[in-house]
Amino acid sequence: MIQKDIFNTRPDLENLANKIIFSYIAKGVPFALSDSYETYVNEGYAGNVNVYPVIRKIVDPAIGVKWYVKDTIKDEIIEDLNHDMNRLLKSPNPYQSLDQFIDEAMVWQLITGNRYIYWMAPEGGLNKGKPAEIHLLPASQVEIMQGDWLDPVGGYRLLLGDVWKIIPKAQVIHGKKTNIQYSTQGTQLYGMSPLKAALKVMAATNKGYDRLAMNFENGGPDVIITNTEQGAGGQEYTKEQQETIWQAFIKKFRSKSKERFMIKNKPVEVHEIGHSVVDMNVLEFMKMSKYDYCNIYNVPAELLTDGSKTQSANNREFMRMLWNNAVIPELETIENDLNRIAAQYNLVTGESVKICYDLSDIPELQVDYATQSQGLASAWWLSPNQRLIAMGLPPVDDPMMDQVYVPMGMVPLEELTAPSEEQVKNWYDRTRIKY
Repeated sequence: MIQKDIFNTRPDLENLANKIIFSYIAKGVPFALSDSYETYVNEGYAGNVNVYPVIRKIVDPAIGVKWYVKDTIKDEIIEDLNHDMNRLLKSPNPYQSLDQFIDEAMVWQLITGNRYIYWMAPEGGLNKGKPAEIHLLPASQVEIMQGDWLDPVGGYRLLLGDVWKIIPKAQVIHGKKTNIQYSTQGTQLYGMSPLKAALKVMAATNKGYDRLAMNFENGGPDVIITNTEQGAGGQEYTKEQQETIWQAFIKKFRSKSKERFMIKNKPVEVHEIGHSVVDMNVLEFMKMSKYDYCNIYNVPAELLTDGSKTQSANNREFMRMLWNNAVIPELETIENDLNRIAAQYNLVTGESVKICYDLSDIPELQVDYATQSQGLASAWWLSPNQRLIAMGLPPVDDPMMDQVYVPMGMVPLEELTAPSEEQVKNWYDRTRIKY
């Protein structure tokens, strides 16, 4: 393979920690998955009405963020749309646009704690070794292959059903959430899903909805029917008699429900053995579980409530909190992963490019400009260009913009002198009260 592993550790260093942690490593065998990531996908994102909107609150704003390629030597944006990295950003692969790629990349890591980016490059020709396509592997189906204690990660195995394929380590960028559950089975090499901290809450809410659905279908909790007649009563209806009465019942009420009725000719008493959804506070619990998910993902819970109950000014503040605490950290991790691919491009071409995201046109993050400009307006010791830079704006190429302007009426402290005795006497004569 022409792809070189540029992320490998130095072979001349003896890692004593790895000798302990990976003492039972078996090269060529996959590390056991630390969790059932399919559970987080199926029971969480795809199966929980509270998990899905919380994750989308983070992902949806990030979809519209602009990305660009920067020449780090010239410190300028590469405007040429035909540049290889610009073309890669515009169309990461034949099946996805950049927005779709960012969407899926964020979702995988938010759900499973892992993101696997698989990059491809030609093996010959003028573009040999230059990344041409990037794909996202389904994180719930990827296993890490064991290497040796010097380099524990030997590659990645994509397993779907009974079909599997090993992908070289050098061609996979593994982004992950921190996992401190160390073990000799390599658990720490997989990212930890944020939903793991809420696994019990997620299971309870799903069961609550199952219970709610069952009660809607059945019309109430399960019951036991007992005979209240003392001693031996009359004879029960025969099977033929029960069928006749049941058909008459169906014909009269046109019921489409299941056969949940017991037809008897004796007095009976009903004992409830279940509790209603209201009695169990299931609805209230499911409502409160939303706040648990919001805490896990750093999403302001107020953004998931009825918009009419939130003032517009407060909503803007909550959106800034969402960006700063949830969206931007995820964008940072994606940027770091993409720049590992840019590093491969730089290695092959000798260029020095970097992939960056741009937040300059995000309305929620521009609200602070008014307050910031007011504060900088009183900072007279800064030049106009320094104030522009402080606001994240480009400086103006004008010598006048690099000068410091002192407000009128301001004099150095050492130039101030104490008033004379005559000045003090004159001031006293003017201000004293005359009787």
